[in-house]
Amino acid sequence: MPTTPHRNPHHLSPRLGGWLAERGRCPVDHAGIITYGEEPTLMRHRGTRTAALAAISAALIAVGCSNSAAQPTPTPSTTTAATTTAATPSDLAIDQAKNEITAYYKIYNQVTENPAADPAAINTVAAGQEVANVASEVQGNKAKGRRAVGDTTITSMKPTGVNITKADADVTVDVCYDVSKVQGVDAQGAPLPRQTMQMVDSNNQIVAVPWRDQRLGHFTVHNSTWPDPSGWRVTNTDRKNEPC
Repeated sequence: MPTTPHRNPHHLSPRLGGWLAERGRCPVDHAGIITYGEEPTLMRHRGTRTAALAAISAALIAVGCSNSAAQPTPTPSTTTAATTTAATPSDLAIDQAKNEITAYYKIYNQVTENPAADPAAINTVAAGQEVANVASEVQGNKAKGRRAVGDTTITSMKPTGVNITKADADVTVDVCYDVSKVQGVDAQGAPLPRQTMQMVDSNNQIVAVPWRDQRLGHFTVHNSTWPDPSGWRVTNTDRKNEPC
């Protein structure tokens, strides 16, 4: 009578091994010992055929586990490199001139608000006629015991022209400046009516002007040592109380 081979309960067919691998239920292999979350059980089989089938099943299970654990290779993404354009001499001149106008107003606020401030400080940010204009404004107000309280600020700047040579450079800028927080006061600190605020006109004369919170100035900024960025000075502001 033929003898029926004994089937080890831990033996898996290739089809079942693949099915388990596909569903993530792969056994853990401990040096030839197969286990499913229990203590390792050594497979003992009689006959070379049974041992060969067991070895094939284990190999298929291992392949199934390896395939199920493999991660897809990411596709390299293509990125477009950002292109940068080098600044032209005109771009540099405009940026530096704008910075000088900002510095000009910082000093201008100091010398017009503080009676103890040295008006000569304006020479660090202005030159030529503009130095004379600011000096006349400060001295005229001091003579009457008047001064400003509150800073003049810049609302916007729009370049209108650039002229560059080997030795120097000029930039013209329309500056909208805000005086809404500026208040003139007398020697006793009492506020002055805003309609009597004084400005220097194009003839270098101090005149009373109607109050306007935002005004337009046509600035010229000159650099006598171009391309040295420290050579910029405001040479004209041409502030005529025009609206922005």
